[in-house]
Amino acid sequence: MAQKLFIYSITLFFLLSCTQKPAEKPSYSEYTGILVVVGNEPFSAFALDDGQGHITRLQYDKRIEGKLNTLQGRKVRVYGLPLPEEQRVQLKSIDLYKKKTE
Repeated sequence: MAQKLFIYSITLFFLLSCTQKPAEKPSYSEYTGILVVVGNEPFSAFALDDGQGHITRLQYDKRIEGKLNTLQGRKVRVYGLPLPEEQRVQLKSIDLYKKKTE
């Protein structure tokens, strides 16, 4: 009986140690500004100009580059993850900025 209890407790301890804490969902930040292109070819990239002298470079997949080209020079709203290096954001989504009062 004591041996079974020991085996059950070891098994329970093993199963509990294998469980993981659920991964936290990343919290996306919202940025607004004019979508601009910075740098020289072939090293150019899209960035967000907030109008106050701050340029935030966007890191994005090549699949979204067509949409970025159509929105270039317009005021946009960007959702993404801030990256630790410099002023960079990993782009999650982008859309045209429209204020409800406009």
